[in-house]
Amino acid sequence: MPWQPPQGQNLPGTHFSALLGSRHGSLWIGTTRGLARWKDGQLRTYTDLEHPAAIFAIIEDDSGTI
Repeated sequence: MPWQPPQGQNLPGTHFSALLGSRHGSLWIGTTRGLARWKDGQLRTYTDLEHPAAIFAIIEDDSGTI
């Protein structure tokens, strides 16, 4: 069974294009229509509603900045 976000929460797109498990316990999810972060059972999306951007890479630097 495919993973589904909690009711009332949605990913910005249906196709994953990048994933990153961060040192702080977040799962960053890049899609073809934006970016999302899954942490502690909550999904937060980071999108520009007028111009959705495809995310093809997610990196974390030595200080933990995404």
